Amino acid sequence: MRYVLKLLMAISVLFIPTAYGLDKFIDFADTSALQLNGAAQVLATTDGQVLRLTPAIMSQSGSAFSKAMVNAADFSTFFKFRITEAGGSLFDCNKDAGADGIVFVVQSVSSSIGGGGEGIGYKGIGQSVGVEFDTWCNEANHDPSSNHVAIDLNGVVDHGEGSPVAANVAGRFDDGDVWYAWIDYKDRTLEIRVSPNLQRPVHATLSNVLDIPQILGVNDAYVGFTSGTGLDYGHHDILAWEYRDHFAPVAGECSEEILAQVREETRAACRADPASCDIEVAGQAVTLSQDLKLHIPLVLYDIGFGITLPLSADLSFVPQGNNTFWFRLDDFKILATPK
Repeated sequence: MRYVLKLLMAISVLFIPTAYGLDKFIDFADTSALQLNGAAQVLATTDGQVLRLTPAIMSQSGSAFSKAMVNAADFSTFFKFRITEAGGSLFDCNKDAGADGIVFVVQSVSSSIGGGGEGIGYKGIGQSVGVEFDTWCNEANHDPSSNHVAIDLNGVVDHGEGSPVAANVAGRFDDGDVWYAWIDYKDRTLEIRVSPNLQRPVHATLSNVLDIPQILGVNDAYVGFTSGTGLDYGHHDILAWEYRDHFAPVAGECSEEILAQVREETRAACRADPASCDIEVAGQAVTLSQDLKLHIPLVLYDIGFGITLPLSADLSFVPQGNNTFWFRLDDFKILATPK
C-alpha cells in the first residue's frame, strides 16, 4: 500500500488555540478534571494508567464525569476501551458470560451521579442521553443481542419493541481486545461509530435524530462514562478519551498513542524492506528516520507579521497497514491517505 501525504499549515494554530471542552486523556494519570464515583478508580495496567469504571466483581457500579459542565449543543468525542476477565453465568438471551458494558453519557444533573449494574450504571439518570456499548442481553430491556450499541434517554435502558435505536455489532466488546468509538452530534443528529481497529468507519454504526439541549434543558452538560456489573462481570477500562465541545469529528486525527502506532508500523516496514522508507519531495530524496522524523526541504511564503506558511508538498512512503491518519508535527498537520 502506497501513501501520499500532504503537508499543510494549520492556520488556526497560529492565531487561535484549539479549543476543547476537556483535555485529551492520553491516559488517566491526571484525573483532576474528572469526578470519579462508586467503583471507578485509576489503575496501572499493561495499557498504562487506565480509568477502570468497574472491576470484574459482581454487583458493582461506577461512573466518571467532568467536574465542569461543557458545551453539548454540538460535540465530537473519541475513546478507546478494553473489557477483560468477563465472567459469570449464562441466562437470559446470552451465549457468553460477562456483563454489562459501558455507557458514554451526556447529562445535566450532577458530576457525582451513577446508577446500578443491570442498567450499566446509567439507569435512572434523568435529563441525559447515553450511548451504550452493551455486553449483556436483557430480554426485559428488548436488547437485540449480547453485543450491541444503543441510544438511551433519561436513564431508561429499555429499547422498546423492535429495538429501534439499537444496532448489533459483530464480535464481542468484552473479548479482551481494544475497541475504538467515535460519537458526533450536530444539527440534531447523533452518530455512533465503533470498531476493533483505529480506522474510523465511513458509515455510522447507529444514528438517530434527537434534540440534546431540549432533553438536557440546557446547552451545557457533564460528560463521561458509566458502567455496571450484576451476576456477570468484567473489568471495564477506558484507556484514552478526547471530548471536543464543538462538532469536529476525530476522523483519524489522532493523539500520541496513534502516532506511536504509526511510528511502530513504519519501523516494522523499514526493518522488513529498507527501500520502503524512501521518500521523494518534488524529486528530491528526504530521510525517514526510525523515529519518523521527516526532514523535508520546503519553500516558505512570507505573509507578513513574521508569519510564514509552507507551500503544499506531496510525499510518499510505504508503512504497513491501510488506515487513514491525521497527526501533528510541530505546527503542521499531516494527512496520510491510501493511494
